Amino acid sequence: MNTTHPRTDLVTMVLGIWMMLGLFVDGYAHVNIIETIESFFTPWHAIFYSGFAATAAWIGYVVWLRMAEADDIRAAIPAGYGLSILGVVVFALGGAGDAIWHTLLGIEVGVDALLSPTHVLLFLGILMIMTTPLRTAAHRGGGRRLDRAEVKPVILSVAFTTALLGFFLTYLFAPGAGWLADHPFDGATGEGETRLMLGMGMIFVSTFILAGPVVAVAQRWRPPVGLATVAWGMTTLMVAIAFDQDLALAVATGVTGGLVTDLLFGIRTGSSEIVRTVTALGGGTAAAWSAFFVLVANADALQWPPELWAGAILLSALGAAGLAWLACNQRPSVEVAEASGREAALI
Repeated sequence: MNTTHPRTDLVTMVLGIWMMLGLFVDGYAHVNIIETIESFFTPWHAIFYSGFAATAAWIGYVVWLRMAEADDIRAAIPAGYGLSILGVVVFALGGAGDAIWHTLLGIEVGVDALLSPTHVLLFLGILMIMTTPLRTAAHRGGGRRLDRAEVKPVILSVAFTTALLGFFLTYLFAPGAGWLADHPFDGATGEGETRLMLGMGMIFVSTFILAGPVVAVAQRWRPPVGLATVAWGMTTLMVAIAFDQDLALAVATGVTGGLVTDLLFGIRTGSSEIVRTVTALGGGTAAAWSAFFVLVANADALQWPPELWAGAILLSALGAAGLAWLACNQRPSVEVAEASGREAALI
């Protein structure tokens, strides 16, 4: 199997983090200093696109190193890097289109910046690149436990993939939204009910943003120690800073949920791995939103009655547990199937 060493994937992640930091700096600029932005050519775009250029160059170098021993360029692409290369192409198209878009239509000033077609292409390209270690580790096989060298790139991949989802869905990302439950609910159709529906929707979407990448790892391997804490804590921190949310509330929510999730993953009670995964994601999600509502109440901003905030905690926990159960019941074989052909190996 034409696979990379985990050190190669770690370099891919480090360069990808450069690109991701540029993305969040750009997001911060759009929120805080948008009135001074008049051009596509900005310092934060320089950080973002130079990070992409470095990542793309590295991926190209990885393929070039294998060209001498390969029959053709397809054979030179390591397993798991096919989508990475496609991600580079998609990002390049999105970047070129973004420059034209801003020149012709101006600079977005709000949530429209996260929904413009060129930015969606950038999101898709980054997603393909930042998930590279998950694909390469899957192609190596090796059983239910990740090799020690694979742990760092996999944790970074999950953490920054989660952060990427939180960034592009920030208008539905709730951990730092202290205002979410500050409006009284009177049980009648009107502003109170509308605000409740918005708040509940944000909590559910945020739950799946945080739980999804962790579940993707748990489906195939035993999650590394600290996976959820790093991913949830870093995501809530970065999104809160970039989009001017309640920093303390966001980080407390993410870290509390991540710590409980990791703790429950680490407890060996003799139960099946499916039960442990369901328990970990359900319990961690319940802990995260419990911390959220406790802190909101402590700030005298909680206007929801107990049946609403308690129901939000329970339903979110059930949603995360259900996602874990569905994913783990579709768990792939430990052995990597080779009969799928070279095309599958390149993905």
